[in-house]
Amino acid sequence: MPLQKTVIYTMRTYFILVLSCALVGCTLGASSGNVVTITPSSGTPTAVAQVVVPTMQRTLQPISTSPTQAISPTPEAPCTLPGQTPIQYEVDADVDYSQHLIEAQQQIIYTNTTGEPLSEIVLIVEPNNYSGAFELLSLMLDGETGQYTLKDRRLTVNLPRLLFEGCQVALNLSFRVYPPFISGGITAYRGFFGYSERQMNLGLWLPMVAAYVDKEWVINPIVFIGEQVALEKSDWDVTFELVGENTDVIIAAPGSPQVIDATTVRYILPRARDFTASFSPHFQVRRQVAPGGTVVELYHFDDTRVWVQNRYFDAAAHSLDVATASLGLYASRFAPYPNERMVIVQGDFPDGMEFSGIVFVGSYWYTSYPGSARSYLTIITVHEVSHQWWYMLVGNDAAYYPWLDEALATYSEYLFYETYYSDLTSWWWDFRINAYDPQGFVDSTVYDFVETRPYINAIYLRGARMLHELREALGDDVFFDLLRRYIATEDVLATPQTFWSLLTAEQLEQTASIRATYFSHPDDLLAVREER
Repeated sequence: MPLQKTVIYTMRTYFILVLSCALVGCTLGASSGNVVTITPSSGTPTAVAQVVVPTMQRTLQPISTSPTQAISPTPEAPCTLPGQTPIQYEVDADVDYSQHLIEAQQQIIYTNTTGEPLSEIVLIVEPNNYSGAFELLSLMLDGETGQYTLKDRRLTVNLPRLLFEGCQVALNLSFRVYPPFISGGITAYRGFFGYSERQMNLGLWLPMVAAYVDKEWVINPIVFIGEQVALEKSDWDVTFELVGENTDVIIAAPGSPQVIDATTVRYILPRARDFTASFSPHFQVRRQVAPGGTVVELYHFDDTRVWVQNRYFDAAAHSLDVATASLGLYASRFAPYPNERMVIVQGDFPDGMEFSGIVFVGSYWYTSYPGSARSYLTIITVHEVSHQWWYMLVGNDAAYYPWLDEALATYSEYLFYETYYSDLTSWWWDFRINAYDPQGFVDSTVYDFVETRPYINAIYLRGARMLHELREALGDDVFFDLLRRYIATEDVLATPQTFWSLLTAEQLEQTASIRATYFSHPDDLLAVREER
């Protein structure tokens, strides 16, 4: 069955359509798209209607100032755990695309679910790792001037009184963000936070509450590989207003959009680990509907039509095809995808990067597309899509347990080829895995490596081999049930013990030789399980 035609439109046309509907009270339904069955895609895209949510006005909670209070040893009143997500973010950001400047007001409602009283809350501020990229203007705590210390990426907020289990506190921050220019070399791989001549990316740009594990706030040391950020699930309410000389800019952002006016859009994204966006006046936008109804949108540039072997190939169409098909596959194999939209962005930096509800795929993979699924464009696209399960849904401290998301994402590539391109599975093993003769222990940390290639070989490639052997030992039914139950642990940061404890004692014994082959400390996992 031919694929649904995709859509290319400009932001100006988009807003004219939206505002016209607002005047006449019409609703543009998402059901206009077809469910995708993956087949080679070509042809000229045609316009498809965009979903519009009724507009609404909003303001942040008023802030007043008063002297701080000395810390109190007891709560003023007992608190009970609310039914809502423990961390809630509300952000109003003015985005000056021309000046590469963001001025933001942010409110964080934090509920203590740690099981112990807290005297401080620690935020991780990744932009402060870049010289001149972050400027904190003010910080209020429950309407009072807050006492804090910002050192490197760690923002420690001292509480005037102990915050007991179930109790809430409101933080209000005002700050400016100046994304750096995406340069070459190893720093180019951090282009998810930065700008190029045609794009500005905001990944890990906001102060966020650090994960709290074993009575400590997790602020991992910086490493060239990355992966140092560990975040809990949170609810996000983010509004972008385009200001300055150029407001004819397209916003790529996850969640449910609500158009406020021609330059302002609000996004609601529940139970996500971060909120990331990309901006460009040059984006072209296409969309398809995945099995299950999720709208998949691709934001790309005009260089994705490539000339190969005396003909043109549409790399953007292929990327959207495989993204849509893989999302449907993973939703059926692992767990339902929780959001109504999934966003893919062509990024002006190498490789790709995953975030909640949105992923980047590097421009080079589009411009070097050879015209078939035997390509890194296919591999990287479906890899990043799978991170919606192996990052957004079930998270972990990727600095110390990177295999828990990267090995699973790499093996998810194989599952995609196995399902849709079964004649290419041997090619995938040879091209993606065997050609590198990967060495190293799968349970290594990011701090065990001084180069990127050995890290990829050990964690991604040998990790995929290990998971394939695990599947062969357990059988498909048990293996995929293991993955589904692992995802069900999503409310906590997973550890290797979380994963292996889902097996029975007999299954652990059955797979002991696999752990002995791939892990440097296989017995540690069994010891933890026996203690439970």
